[in-house]
Amino acid sequence: EATDAAKAAGLIPVRQRDWQRIQAMAAAVTAHPLAASLLGMPGEREVAAFTVDEPTGVWLRGKVDLLDDACVVDYKTSADASPSSWSRAALTYGYAAQDAMYRRLTGRDRMFFVVQDKTPPYLVAVVELDDDYRAIGERSLRRAIDLYAECRAAGRWPGYGDDLITLSPPAWALRDLEADLAEEQAAAIEALIER
Repeated sequence: EATDAAKAAGLIPVRQRDWQRIQAMAAAVTAHPLAASLLGMPGEREVAAFTVDEPTGVWLRGKVDLLDDACVVDYKTSADASPSSWSRAALTYGYAAQDAMYRRLTGRDRMFFVVQDKTPPYLVAVVELDDDYRAIGERSLRRAIDLYAECRAAGRWPGYGDDLITLSPPAWALRDLEADLAEEQAAAIEALIER
């Protein structure tokens, strides 16, 4: 009944446990001096930004969390907000390309990610990508825009290919297998020696 009443009043109902987690996360962000400073800046929030990519004529769009006169700020939650994890995430999840896109859309030269763990103690990191990541992001964005333009022009949207794909395990999985086999062999040899 309370959920229905909240929805009828135009509100978004939140479970008590979720509300408590949200409050704890907000407290952790507020306690982080740089994150609190960035997120507290005057500026526009939830800004829809648009531009046209000159070489292809493709419209680009994005929704910026916070747009200030000098920079863009984007808030992210993560299973692991540590710098080493985010170094991988910048590529795996396309954050380097997002950086390139948002800077292009807004004309701002700097973009900051405020990243927060989803689990207690809800640690916070503020991340800015360096010039090497920016170069990777620009290249990734360029490829994505060009591929989209080519597919749109051809009317063909390829997937993963029409042929059989044979997968091989990554190197780390093979190393784990070799270690497991070596342990099993060592245990078998020990068992023989004990007989």
